[in-house]
Amino acid sequence: MNEGLKLPNKPLSEMTLNEQLEELCPEPKIESTCETGKEGNQMDFLNELRTKAEQMGVHDDLTRRPSWAPRILVGEELLVLLYELSWLGENDLAVARLWSRFTDPRRGPVGCEGFELRAGETHNGKKIWTAQYFDKNKVLLNLKKQMDSTNDPRFLSALDDFRRQTEARIGGWSFGPNWSWSRKPGRLEKLKRAVQLGQARVMDFAGAADEQMRAAGRYFGHCCCCGRALTDPQSIELGIGPECRHKFGLSPAQSPGALVIGGQEVTAR
Repeated sequence: MNEGLKLPNKPLSEMTLNEQLEELCPEPKIESTCETGKEGNQMDFLNELRTKAEQMGVHDDLTRRPSWAPRILVGEELLVLLYELSWLGENDLAVARLWSRFTDPRRGPVGCEGFELRAGETHNGKKIWTAQYFDKNKVLLNLKKQMDSTNDPRFLSALDDFRRQTEARIGGWSFGPNWSWSRKPGRLEKLKRAVQLGQARVMDFAGAADEQMRAAGRYFGHCCCCGRALTDPQSIELGIGPECRHKFGLSPAQSPGALVIGGQEVTAR
C-alpha cells in the first residue's frame, strides 16, 4: 500500500530545480528493473495503469477517443539526454507526458491499449518510450463474430488469414521504440539510453501513480486530473483541484499532500 506523498522540508518556491526534482521525483535506477522477478511486477504495474487510464478517461457518452496524459517529472540524466537530442528546448519545462492510447468508441467499448511517453507538454513531442498491449483473446473473439456474420467468400478468406496471423502472435505487452541506427555518431547510444530511462521512469510512476500525479501537479501548479491551473493554497499543496477531488472521490487525509482514494464520489472538504 502506498504511504502517500511526503511534504518537502521547505517550500518548492525556495528550492533549485535539482532540489525540486530530487524531492519530488528521484532519478529512477535502471538496474532495479532488471532484477529477477521484476518483470512480473512491471506487467502488474502497467495493467493497473491501464485500469487507472480507463477510470480517468472513459465515460458513458463518448463519441471520440478520450484523452488522459498525466505529466511526469523526469530525472536529471533523462532530462540532459532530452536536451542533447533536441527533444526539449531551453525554454521547455522539465516534463514528459504519458499519453494513453484508447480504442475507437465506434468499434465497441473503449479500453486503454497502451501508452506513449513523449517529451514536453504536447502530443507531438518526441516519443521517449512506448508500450502497446495486444489483447489476443479479444481480437480472436471479434474475428469470430465477424466470420459468423458474413457469407462473402473473399471476406471470409481475408478474415481467416488474419485469424491465423493473430493466433501466431504472442499477446500481452510490447515495448519500443527499438532504435537500430542513427546517422550521427554517438546518437544511437543516447536514443537507447533514453528508452531505458523512460521505461524505468514509467514503471516508477506506475507503481505509485496517484502520489506521482500529485507531485507533478504541485510542481507545475496544475490539477493532476484535469490539468487546470490551481489557485487556492490547499489545492496547490495537494496537486488536485476541489472539483476533481469531488469527482473522483478524493479527500484530504491527516496532512496535506496525502490523499486517500475513496472509490466513490464524496463531498470535497
